[in-house]
This record gives sequence, structure tokens and C-alpha cells, in this order.
Amino acid sequence: MPAPISITRDVSREELVERMKQEEDSKIKNRIMMLVRLKDLRSGTKVAEDLGYATDTVCLWVKRFNEGGFDNLHDKPRSGRSRKLTKQEVEGVLSKSPSDFGYNIEGWTTTILHKHLVQEEEIECNPRTVRRRVKELGYSAITPVTLDERADPGERETFKKNVEAPCNE
Repeated sequence: MPAPISITRDVSREELVERMKQEEDSKIKNRIMMLVRLKDLRSGTKVAEDLGYATDTVCLWVKRFNEGGFDNLHDKPRSGRSRKLTKQEVEGVLSKSPSDFGYNIEGWTTTILHKHLVQEEEIECNPRTVRRRVKELGYSAITPVTLDERADPGERETFKKNVEAPCNE
């Protein structure tokens, strides 16, 4: 029979709940939730079952908490190759207008951004990587609305007045 899982640090359930409310990272919240449930249920197996984790996972995070407290609930740095293009590099360029760099456009496109990063910043990266980093920063594509120049401006205004916009309800 495996040894029972228990929290050896002097921390109350209320402290755990308060810390969980303050935490923004959902992974850390889930790990603190394991600790709260362990305080309530006193069974690591039951906590794992209730929260949908393996018992070994609960054991791991309780052990890490016992060894280093709340700071130890964060992921350790992972091995592997670092990113060729960081969000900070993209954000640094996006914080300025393309015209600041001599481009004759109003807003950035991922194609122009990629070209700029490769030629001016000397960062070798794939266009798909640029799109991924831009999306990670919370930007989204904006497609301009074009007007048919052949359409009569009077008819266009009449149409606008007669059509009820869905967002004006």
C-alpha cells in the first residue's frame, strides 16, 4: 500500500483558497486546487479521481509544494531549442508604424513584418512563425472593406438607411 499523501507545510485551507483566487495562471490554480482538495478529503487517490489527474501527478505537486512552497508550483524550465523568434522581438517591431521603417503602408501585414524581420532585424524565421507570434500577442487580421466604385453613392446611402445593422439592436 502506497504511503498516504499529505501536506507537511504549515498552511491553512483558507490561505490556499486565497492564493488560488489571486493566481492568474490556470495551471497553478489547478495545482493549488489539488492542495485544497487534499486538505478537504485527506486522500490523494480521491483528489486525483475527482480532478481527473493521475495519483502520481497529485503526489508530484504535493511533494514539490512541501519542498518549496507556492514558488515550487511553477513549471521548471524545459530543455530544447529556444525560439528563433520571440514575442518580444515581434512586439518591438509592431509597437512602431511601418512608415517608421520606410514602408509606404499604414498598418503591418504579416508578409511585410516577416520581410522586415528577415532583412532588417536579421532574424531567420518562417512566415508561419511570424503569424503564430502575432496571434500569440493578441493581434488579429483586419480585412479592409472595399466599396464598388461603379455603385451610385445615393443608392449606397439609401441602402445603409434601409438596412438595420445587427449590432445596433
